[in-house]
Amino acid sequence: MAGTDSVLTDLTRGELETVLRAAADVALVVDSGGRILETFSGERLDSDLPGRWAGRNWNDVVTPETRPKVGVLLDEGRSHGVSRFRQLNHPLPDGTEIPIGYTAVRIGDGSRLLAVGKDLQSLAQLQQQLVEAQRTMESEYW
Repeated sequence: MAGTDSVLTDLTRGELETVLRAAADVALVVDSGGRILETFSGERLDSDLPGRWAGRNWNDVVTPETRPKVGVLLDEGRSHGVSRFRQLNHPLPDGTEIPIGYTAVRIGDGSRLLAVGKDLQSLAQLQQQLVEAQRTMESEYW
């Protein structure tokens, strides 16, 4: 792909931030130990929570059940350059959770990763409605 590298390397920091906000609901720059260095939130995410995560360990901003997936995302991103898509749940102050699907990509010299996340709340709500509809159909059948 001739010319593609020059176009991407010519992006200013502001342009890159705009691309991240347009393409992802959440983007995290994470060091090799899992510490969140910087956050970007897209306009579609209803929470300003990611802005409070900078400086914290990624494990500390997800639910205990999804912490093992953080390690897998970090390991895959470092070793393969890009990880598989994995869902992590972030607790909210009101006790609810935001499910976000992440892919981690190795950037720069490999000491950092860019975790690009998509808000899965609407998908989770749709799945819950489907489960409830199935339960209703089964109870009516019996």
